[in-house]
Amino acid sequence: WYYEGVEYVNERGLMTGMGGEDEGYFKPDEYLQRQDLALILARYYQKNINSDLDLDETNEVYYANAVAWVNKYNIMTGYSSGDFGIGDPIIRQDMCLALYNHQESIYPLATAAVVPNYGLIHLFPDGYLVSSYAGNQMYRMVQYDVIQGEGTDVKLLNPHGKVTRGMAAVMLQRYLEEYEHYLIKGHKDMLL
Repeated sequence: WYYEGVEYVNERGLMTGMGGEDEGYFKPDEYLQRQDLALILARYYQKNINSDLDLDETNEVYYANAVAWVNKYNIMTGYSSGDFGIGDPIIRQDMCLALYNHQESIYPLATAAVVPNYGLIHLFPDGYLVSSYAGNQMYRMVQYDVIQGEGTDVKLLNPHGKVTRGMAAVMLQRYLEEYEHYLIKGHKDMLL
C-alpha cells in the first residue's frame, strides 16, 4: 500500500534510504522521527523553490540546519517545553500540523478561502481526540485526503498514533500532489 508513495518521495530525493547500519534500506515500518520530517520539508524547499537554503547534511548532526529552518518559520517548533523532540517519533496530528504550516509559510493564500468544518473530523469515531492546537490543520489534511484514516471496517484518525516511514511517504505524496502548484507558484524567500 505504500509502494507508490515510497517511490514518489525517493525519486524526488525527499526521503531516501536509512543511514548507518541500515544504509540503503527504506524501512517503511520504522517510525519517522521529528528531525527527519524537518529535513524532508527543508529538502523539498531547497530542491524545488530556493536552492540557496543550506542544509549541509554532511555534518555530524545532519538535521541541524533543517531543524533551525522549520523552527524559524514556525513550521515545526517543538514542544511547549522548548525541546524540539529530536529522536521522538512524529505523531499523526503533528505531521498534519507540520504539512499545513509548511504550506502556509510558503503560500498562505492556498487555503485562506476555505472555512473549516470540524464536523469532517468528527465523522471519525476518534475525532474528538484531536488536540485543539492541531484541529484546523488536521481538518485541512482530512479535507484534502492527505490523511484518510486507518483501519478496514471503521476508519480512525488515530491523531496521537506514531507515523511510520511508509505512512509518511504516502502522506507526503498526497500533500504534494494537492499543494505543489501553490508552493512553487507562491514561494517566499525563506533562508536561514
